Amino acid sequence: MTKNWARLKHVAEINRESLPDNTDPQLKIRYIDISSVGQGRLVAEPAAVTFSDAPARARRLVAQGDTIVSTVRTYLRAVWPVQGSTDDLVVSTGFAVVSPHSVVPRYLAWYLQTDTFLDQVTARSVGVSYPAIDAGSIGDIGIVIPSEAEQRQIAHLLDSETFRLDALIARKRRLIELLRERWQAELTASLYDFNPAQSSSLRHVIDILPGYAFPSSEFTDQGVRLLRGANIAPGELRWDREVVYLDPDRQTYPQEFELAEGDVVLGMDRPMIESGLRIATVAASDLPCLLVQRVARIRSTEYSDLKYIRLLLDSDAFVAHLSPAVTGVSVPHISADQILAFRAPIPKLETQRTIANKLNKKLGKNSTLRDRLKAQIALLVERRQALVTAVMTGDSPIPRSPV
Repeated sequence: MTKNWARLKHVAEINRESLPDNTDPQLKIRYIDISSVGQGRLVAEPAAVTFSDAPARARRLVAQGDTIVSTVRTYLRAVWPVQGSTDDLVVSTGFAVVSPHSVVPRYLAWYLQTDTFLDQVTARSVGVSYPAIDAGSIGDIGIVIPSEAEQRQIAHLLDSETFRLDALIARKRRLIELLRERWQAELTASLYDFNPAQSSSLRHVIDILPGYAFPSSEFTDQGVRLLRGANIAPGELRWDREVVYLDPDRQTYPQEFELAEGDVVLGMDRPMIESGLRIATVAASDLPCLLVQRVARIRSTEYSDLKYIRLLLDSDAFVAHLSPAVTGVSVPHISADQILAFRAPIPKLETQRTIANKLNKKLGKNSTLRDRLKAQIALLVERRQALVTAVMTGDSPIPRSPV
């Protein structure tokens, strides 16, 4: 491939069109935010809302042939070639909408997914906990532009080769979903096979503490970690990104917001995701850390076993209870009162422990299978990314090894 270079801004427009301030408040749109986009794919369906109910960032318009690239939290490497109907599609201003005019759209869509391009985006981003880049800096990034015939050939070949990998990845993701469905069926059968008289609201059996609103002016790059919603994934705490610290020598804080090993924490902002709520148990390796606003800490009382409560919070019934309780537009969230209002089977303490022990053994086996599938998916995604980068930069021909 002949390597000719051009700046992105010379072959495409960036952020060509946006919704104006006087847009009809009742206009129905499908909104895509940063959390909805992965690397080359949507991970969640666009949210159907009216313009008046949408976040203020819901402004960017897209068209067929466009590719959107995240300009905030750029370590997520969120890129998506726009597909399907675009008549009512609106994306966050946290994306740069790239509209090609002097390059084959599919070719450019693939190039914007390469490590070569995304590494440049990351390198030019500013900020530690919340790295971001402006559209002008993205436009200055150089890209390889071969002849139009080569562009079409490369795009066609990558469409074909990645189709096989994507199909295999999709099958494994479906297996994970089937494992989740089987687990939820076992969980529901075990937790709810009781006399309704044993049901009670959680307010009688748990202690809940919403996080503290630490002032952002006191955040530092070292000290005690602050546990925020961004650090909670379903079933685990994540400290590999968006970590913020508080220097105890500069800022005092109420000691009740110090977390302890075994505490259950629940993200209260934007809680509903495909795999359920963001809930995790604090491990010794997570400490010390402090509880921040829109994260709740849950502990058991003399009437409850925390492992049993943790299983209740993992159930689809709890998710269904909270779905209509999510409020707020710019930062959808749930309240502590809404959590406490959940009614669930609460048998005697000894029975709770027996059920929790039995279910956690099953959960362990289920988690082992899920983790194996996730590892296989990670390898396939890595292979796909390496393939795209090597082919798009001309460093390697397309391999023909079987999937």
